[in-house]
Amino acid sequence: MDPMSVDEAAVQLQFLGHSFYMFLDRESDKHSVLYLRGDGNYGLIQPNSV
Repeated sequence: MDPMSVDEAAVQLQFLGHSFYMFLDRESDKHSVLYLRGDGNYGLIQPNSV
């Protein structure tokens, strides 16, 4: 999985037409999930750093 920014993940989410997209966040180097909320905005789920 190639690292990408949140903005790049949003483009992929729109392109695929899915409601969520899992990606490797370039900034944190961790897997994150970008999802489409019911209100039409995006939500982002990121793992906590311990």
